[in-house]
Amino acid sequence: MENTASELSQNQDTNMTDSEADSWRTRVRQLSMDVNKNTFEIGEALWKLKDQTDHLLRWGCKSIAQLAEMEEIGARKGEYLVRNYDWFKVKHPLPEALDARLLKLPWTKVRELVGIMTSENAIKWLAIAESVSRDELTRKTKAEKESPSTASTSDDAQTQQAAAEIFVRRAFALADTPDHDSDTQASVVGAALKRAAQLSGSEKEGHNLTLICLDFLATNDFRTSTGEAKLQYLTKIETLLGLGLIVVNPDGTQVIFGGETLNRLLDYLAHAEPDVAAVTGMVGEQQ
Repeated sequence: MENTASELSQNQDTNMTDSEADSWRTRVRQLSMDVNKNTFEIGEALWKLKDQTDHLLRWGCKSIAQLAEMEEIGARKGEYLVRNYDWFKVKHPLPEALDARLLKLPWTKVRELVGIMTSENAIKWLAIAESVSRDELTRKTKAEKESPSTASTSDDAQTQQAAAEIFVRRAFALADTPDHDSDTQASVVGAALKRAAQLSGSEKEGHNLTLICLDFLATNDFRTSTGEAKLQYLTKIETLLGLGLIVVNPDGTQVIFGGETLNRLLDYLAHAEPDVAAVTGMVGEQQ
């Protein structure tokens, strides 16, 4: 390949030269050898080319969907990959730790989260997406979009956003207070913000304050709530530990969290060397 992905990403998505456009198309072709593994990378390349009308016509295409069809990705799938990339990488990027979890989801689940999930509610929706089937996720996102509360919330979104920005500035002003004692409010706020930045991998103030608030809500709702609140709590524990958790009901007859983790483990064991599978089985029997 003539250019690396990082070099290509520096190019503007308008007025590309023939060489630049051809390089992006070559990248699409190479990544399409394993579409399901490279969905966001393909989405980025197609996103870069979607408004390059002259180059699309030069290749015999009238749209990015036709180019995706020519490269054996599929027209509709290509459009969805562009949509996924545009929502989660351009308009609503997630903190690093949450983005890593997003990348593990099948592209069909990511598709259902477009228009619903942002950095502010990502912990909730990632927990749901990781624990239910795609059909169930589709039902949940459809219900969310049709919810009257969602529509009414959007009416005063600008007012709420302004209030949130003021609160963020005040919180971070406290954190930056010099020479404060260890027992002051500023010290507590500062320590929490620094810890949130370490966990999220993000330097964005709003992301980290949201992470702190979501952690408080998930933790304090856990004992009395069921369903989604518990999934959020388990997801937080999983993220903090840096491990994949599998949780079953008391009878051990139903997986209530970590279904995809279990499927990956079973797939690994099915293809593992006999010695590895045997040792794993012995450990399971001892436990």
